[in-house]
Amino acid sequence: MKKVLFLAGMLTCSSCSAAAFLVCPNTLWKSFVCGVTLSAKDVVRNVIGCGVVTAVSAGVASWWLPGNLRKYIWTVAGALFVAGCAHTGYKYRFVEVLDVADIGKHVNEVVVVNNDVTSLEAPRQSNAITQHIYVQGGNRLKRIGAGVFYNFMDLQSIIIPNGVRIIDDFAFADCGALTIINLYNVETIGEDAFARCHSLVYISLFAAKQIGCNAFFSCQSLTNISAHEVENIGDDAFAQCSRLTSINCPRAKSIGRSTFTQCDSLSNFDFTSVESIGSGAFAHCRSLRRVSFPHVKKISWSAFAECDYLRSVSFPNIKRIGKHAFSNCSYLTDIDLHNVEKIGHDAFTGCTRLQTVTLPIGVEIKQNAFQGTGLSAVHFSGVVPEEDQKDFLTAKFRDSPLPERCCVAFLNAAGGEEANWQWVDNEWRKIEQY
Repeated sequence: MKKVLFLAGMLTCSSCSAAAFLVCPNTLWKSFVCGVTLSAKDVVRNVIGCGVVTAVSAGVASWWLPGNLRKYIWTVAGALFVAGCAHTGYKYRFVEVLDVADIGKHVNEVVVVNNDVTSLEAPRQSNAITQHIYVQGGNRLKRIGAGVFYNFMDLQSIIIPNGVRIIDDFAFADCGALTIINLYNVETIGEDAFARCHSLVYISLFAAKQIGCNAFFSCQSLTNISAHEVENIGDDAFAQCSRLTSINCPRAKSIGRSTFTQCDSLSNFDFTSVESIGSGAFAHCRSLRRVSFPHVKKISWSAFAECDYLRSVSFPNIKRIGKHAFSNCSYLTDIDLHNVEKIGHDAFTGCTRLQTVTLPIGVEIKQNAFQGTGLSAVHFSGVVPEEDQKDFLTAKFRDSPLPERCCVAFLNAAGGEEANWQWVDNEWRKIEQY
């Protein structure tokens, strides 16, 4: 009997913790460096042929096999999907199979789909031995229907045809052992599609444009996400993904309600095109240090509340800040809001280290917007006649008093100070020097 090479399990990178897949138990671990040629003895004894590992571009690595192996690997197990980066230190997982016919013994379930079927809809029932699934055939299959693999508690990996474009609502929800699934060509991910898949470590959403509400809710092992084509991210989509450290969605236009709430490890992201941020979107993200949203015009209530270590924020085009938006961001020290039109009540309450803020003269400030802050200086950009400045300040901060002895300066067009005032003993007093 011929021995063939069958790739399986996880691929990890020591630099970025990325992961990749295919399926099979009873594996051996081998470590290699990108760019080396693997001989037969490097992989598994008596395996026919050898392969070359090549990093072809940032974020992608490819596994190239000689023809005598490729026909087995690609026809039986589908394409080999590899997610990662150009770093060295990859670990590949291998298994040898005594005969091509024996591969079926290592895949617990093969779902055969007729070529005229476009959507896999039939409800399926999990059993104790359903750990690895290979969806075979289905050249026209475009959709994995709602709840098809819901609550497959023992499912560890699944390979679906490359033509699938839609993962419907609850399709893989509560698959707590799932670690591996290929989603490279999927464009739409439905509500709760992978909710509570606690073992899912890495996903690549290269083609995805829509991510539904709760799509990856409480995927507690998920560490990083690449979704360069995504335009909209639904409410709670990644909420409680406590190990998520980075996400890149440069084309996304909006972030929904509580999308990343309680993502305790989130520290890096790219949301260059986002224009609106939903309520509680980043609340309790305790690893955030700096955030920049060049196109955001609206921040909803509690969007960054309880981001304890947030130190720097940049919103050059912001117009509206919702209530409690930055409440208890205790390490925030200064903020430039020269274009803002409205600040909601308690927006910065509890920002004990906030010392300096820049505002336009037309801003509307709601009740207790700066309560409990450490403000010592407020700069107003715009001209207010000197004889009207005291009345202006009295009206502006009637519902949101500033801390005792906080100073206010009016800046002229050249950036110089026109006049200076200080809040002392519940009244505004003009001072000679700021």
